[in-house]
Amino acid sequence: MLFADLRGFTRLAEPKLPYDVVFFLNRYFEAVGSAITSAGGMVNQFTGDGVMALFGVGQGPTEGCRRALLAASAMLHSVAELSQTLAEE
Repeated sequence: MLFADLRGFTRLAEPKLPYDVVFFLNRYFEAVGSAITSAGGMVNQFTGDGVMALFGVGQGPTEGCRRALLAASAMLHSVAELSQTLAEE
């Protein structure tokens, strides 16, 4: 399993309009969801600003751990790209 959420999300979201928060979360979920599935994981749920993903289902724990680490690395890259795209906002 992999769990991740956005550091400082409440501080980021408080001054924003609800529409803007939903727009941002959708972009974030798309970025991390793609990284997870590309690494062979399955997104189990998105909750608030968090994501839970499963790895190794059918491959075992060793392969699942490898794929979760690949996904975590890809998620960092994807979120960094998203941060640059949305930097002005």
